[in-house]
Amino acid sequence: MQASTTDVLNGAPETAGSGHVRDGDCGMLDLLARFDTFMEHHDKSIVASFTILLALSTIGLWWSTRKLWKATRDEFLSTHRPRLIVRQFILQPPVVNDLLKVDFSILNIGNTEAKVRGIAAEVALWNGKFWQPPGIDRNVRPFGPKVVRNGERISVTIMSRFNLTATQLTAIQQGTFIICGVGEFTYTDALGTERRTGFRRNYEVATDMFTASPNPDQEYQD
Repeated sequence: MQASTTDVLNGAPETAGSGHVRDGDCGMLDLLARFDTFMEHHDKSIVASFTILLALSTIGLWWSTRKLWKATRDEFLSTHRPRLIVRQFILQPPVVNDLLKVDFSILNIGNTEAKVRGIAAEVALWNGKFWQPPGIDRNVRPFGPKVVRNGERISVTIMSRFNLTATQLTAIQQGTFIICGVGEFTYTDALGTERRTGFRRNYEVATDMFTASPNPDQEYQD
């Protein structure tokens, strides 16, 4: 029911459908006007701030992804490492007044490539108790670095540090002296981890072959 003219003139309360704006509505409109004014004056600053936050979020996501990728890669390389072994020892025919020479191969039977970086190896004579002079040189010398991919091999020749005498040759033929290829080489994997392979191979005159020492301190692989 609409209010009568008399009611309005007498100050009767207005009804909800009277069409007049309440105080609460005025407050809301004022707040919206203030917000609109604020946006007009600070829109560029707000956009710039949002852009910076977006850039920081992108950098953080990139960094997290990079760390995850690196951790995954490192885990893969640590479980799929290279493994270098020695094989195919061959004695070059001994010649009096010349160095003893032994050829052998370094093989990578692992899953990833290796870099051979140093080697300390030579041909020496063992008399059953100790090394014949000049003994063993344990100093590691640079080698390469030489990359050996998985499944590949490289050939190496090691030599004695003395010229063979006729007396020594006779002792070798009689089994008094044993020709040995002995040494160690170092290599690194893709993570830069340094590893070592050591060997001692004893020459048998009867078979013209080298056999590996059963001593784990002489034959080993990291």
